[in-house]
Amino acid sequence: MRGLLTPFVPTTVKNEELVEKRRKQLVLAAIKLFSRKGFHKTTLRDLADEAGISHGNIYDYVGSKEDIFFLLHEFMVDLVDASLSQSIENVADPVEKLRRMVRSEFNVMYEWADAILIIYQESHILRQTKEMLHKFLEREREHIQRFQDVLQECEGTGACRYVDKRVVANLIKIMADSWVLKRWDLRGHVTQIEMEKGILDLVFNGLVHHENLAKTDSEKSGLIGAKLALMLGSGSVIGSETAAFLLSKGLETAMYRLDQSEIGELFLLQPRKGNVQSASRDDVLRVSHSDLLTVTQEKFGAFDFLLYDLGICRDYLTAGPDGDKKDSARRALQENLKIMFEIACSFDEEIPKRGVKRIIFAAPWRWDEFVDPFLYQMIKSGVISITRALARKLAPINVTVNCIVPGFLGGIANQSYARTATAVQAPSEGAGEVSDVLEGIQFLLSQAGGSITGQVLEVGMDSTISSRRC
Repeated sequence: MRGLLTPFVPTTVKNEELVEKRRKQLVLAAIKLFSRKGFHKTTLRDLADEAGISHGNIYDYVGSKEDIFFLLHEFMVDLVDASLSQSIENVADPVEKLRRMVRSEFNVMYEWADAILIIYQESHILRQTKEMLHKFLEREREHIQRFQDVLQECEGTGACRYVDKRVVANLIKIMADSWVLKRWDLRGHVTQIEMEKGILDLVFNGLVHHENLAKTDSEKSGLIGAKLALMLGSGSVIGSETAAFLLSKGLETAMYRLDQSEIGELFLLQPRKGNVQSASRDDVLRVSHSDLLTVTQEKFGAFDFLLYDLGICRDYLTAGPDGDKKDSARRALQENLKIMFEIACSFDEEIPKRGVKRIIFAAPWRWDEFVDPFLYQMIKSGVISITRALARKLAPINVTVNCIVPGFLGGIANQSYARTATAVQAPSEGAGEVSDVLEGIQFLLSQAGGSITGQVLEVGMDSTISSRRC
């Protein structure tokens, strides 16, 4: 983060690496304390204690809280710039560049929402120093200019009509920032993926219905006639986004949340009325794995699609590599495979009765290998084997069975995983995103994917595992 060595904040220390290290410690401490106590109630002593720096030495690296606030902004701008650059590397299509840049904005905001909110709330602090304010506005202008440049490319290739690119670039930035600034209203009602899609739809299609935009979501996606999907999983990132995707396509979605017992929680979600956390406790049914297919049809009707995500939640990472949550995550992976085997064994009798058309299994994504590399490979192989065996068995009744194997996906939660799973040598480029998984699911559920069965779709680049893992 070269911005942390800015000449606007002088230092008495000659070692640049040490200066950068200590200032980063102070910035991370500031994000935590400013969010909790506020800028004005946080003292330099508080910041020094949180950063692990002696109170006397803090003045070797900064002169005031205002200096730290300025460094916080520089830190965030560097993060955003690096993320934007990586998102469009080797991408030629300007429309795709714009889509990836919008997603890049959301990815940073997902990880650093508190820091971004602090900058907005306390930006007046920088007005106290003309030089810092000028630098602040200069960096913001450079950021917006990057969107202007891509909009210029879109216009140059004929992908979009003439617009005032400075206005549109600012509007895109403001709409993206609303994910943090308006999170009190948005969270729990739309997902990050839906928010991104809404911004891009508004930019490229506007609000007025044109004849070629009049098709329903289900018609656009090819999911014509489908009404209900059954989604199994333990609440992983991919599982949650898949459920939100099904809802966005107009499908009622019966969610079956697994736990480490013989009983899971079953509840119904309506399109556009929330995400996977929205059902009230009164609507949740406790159902055994063996009775799942029968109870789902009895309570909610016949379901067209069955999807099972065998990934796990990321919460265990906050406990560190030796925390209790890692053991819990290992058990969750084992339980997911066990439940999959139990349900798959009942398919011979149950599936022909239920009218199911498509089955998709999502293997644990590659980040889950951090839990246990041998267990991950065993489960991945088991999911693929069951997929192919079921595909052969159910082909005579026209039920397709396919599998998606996510690799190192970026975007949602990528930085949380990468910061903790340091033993994983993840690719720095072309890792793919969660949206790529959703596009694969959409294709396999669509009319175009109706003749595809027994296939394994790998999404996102794979890489090697460091020997430090063992």
